[in-house]
Amino acid sequence: MKQIFRIMALCSVIAFFALPLAMAVPHHAPAGSLAVKIPKGHTPSKPVVHFSHDKHTKIQCTSCHHTWNGKSQLQSCSSKGCHDRFDSKQGKRSFHKAFHSSKTISCLGCHKSLKKKKAAKYGPRSCKDCHKK
Repeated sequence: MKQIFRIMALCSVIAFFALPLAMAVPHHAPAGSLAVKIPKGHTPSKPVVHFSHDKHTKIQCTSCHHTWNGKSQLQSCSSKGCHDRFDSKQGKRSFHKAFHSSKTISCLGCHKSLKKKKAAKYGPRSCKDCHKK
């Protein structure tokens, strides 16, 4: 009986110290590609873009997830309060601008910047390259 109590006590101590460490483990990008979802309640005018995290592993997560604190659950770009405005192509919350801005924080801006720097790989820069039928 004492043996069982000791094992349970040891497991409790390990769990007490291990749980916070497990929660602090860095997030890993999902494998494969995912469909970039537009804000709820809207219909896309072009084919949905499929994004590959695998091809972006050398980029810091916060380069794109610029409001992420490194601890909380990652949100999609179209989450409420982020880039959830679909009615305008301008403004910080514009869904369109999040991907098409000339700033390097957007997909298009980053790919154009890499092309300008003559990087070996720079990604798509035209509508049809991202919005494939």
